[in-house]
Amino acid sequence: MGNRLRSYTSLGFILCIVKVILITLLHITYSVSLEEYDEMAYAVPTESIDIDLFMKSHSSYNKYTTSQKNLNATVLAYVTPWNKLGYEVAKIFGAKFNLIAPVWFEVQGEKKAYTVTGIPEINTEWLSEIRTVNPDVKIVPRFSFGPWEDRDYASTLKDVPKTDKCIRNVINILKKYNFDGAVIEIWAQFSGVELQSLIDFIVRLSDNLHSSGKLFVLVIPPPVYYEGIEGRFKEENFKILADYVDYFSLMTYDYSSPHRPGPNSPLSWVEECINRLVPKNSLDQAKLRKQILVGLNFYGIDYLPKKLIGEPIKGNE
Repeated sequence: MGNRLRSYTSLGFILCIVKVILITLLHITYSVSLEEYDEMAYAVPTESIDIDLFMKSHSSYNKYTTSQKNLNATVLAYVTPWNKLGYEVAKIFGAKFNLIAPVWFEVQGEKKAYTVTGIPEINTEWLSEIRTVNPDVKIVPRFSFGPWEDRDYASTLKDVPKTDKCIRNVINILKKYNFDGAVIEIWAQFSGVELQSLIDFIVRLSDNLHSSGKLFVLVIPPPVYYEGIEGRFKEENFKILADYVDYFSLMTYDYSSPHRPGPNSPLSWVEECINRLVPKNSLDQAKLRKQILVGLNFYGIDYLPKKLIGEPIKGNE
């Protein structure tokens, strides 16, 4: 590897931390076709390991167990347009997921009347296939507020009619396309106005989602970062919102960066994030922790420290 440093996540240990697991399909990349998977399902070397065979078969699976869900916990899978194979993976393993979040939508700012973009990405045929594989699965597309600027937060969150218009646009999409709820990504991007305005918006959004019979998943950043640096989402925020949010999608990945290469999701850090939000022996500990979907990154990072760069390790690498 020379001067390269590689970072991976030990998934086996993380599974024992908390009963609710978030499985991400965001960065999964495969080097072989789905047809090849079936042929290699039992391609296990008996004498010596051939590197080429290993690289082709490391992502193989047992096709006879794809309909079995072995984890007694809520499992959310993100599927992204930039990884087209994720759509097929979601169909193959659909029975193992409780929630599937297609990463399709962005909510625009005030100047664009809070229009929701990404409608052309909706794949109704795929949605039908997913529901055929698992009739109980809930489709909860992600809505990102990434396009918003400081002035959008300042002018919208304090204005009830504007807030209601924004929320109505989201609800209308959910109803029109028969989605089961929404994953809302706004906390990490939030700026330009006091925190209470954001909390009020989330509560109002929650009331509208739940009154429409929809689930509410809120994406939250880690409460603590590298070397104990405080995050933007804290225990007191969790306590306030726990009654309004069905699940919290906790972003426990990308702990390190090209400026300080290291592990993606060290176990001690993941544990600390959970304990920061719901301390041990706290009131309703089990109930509250079940609302946390712990983010697991299924990728490694290949670092070049001297150049301060790093790239995800692809399946064929």
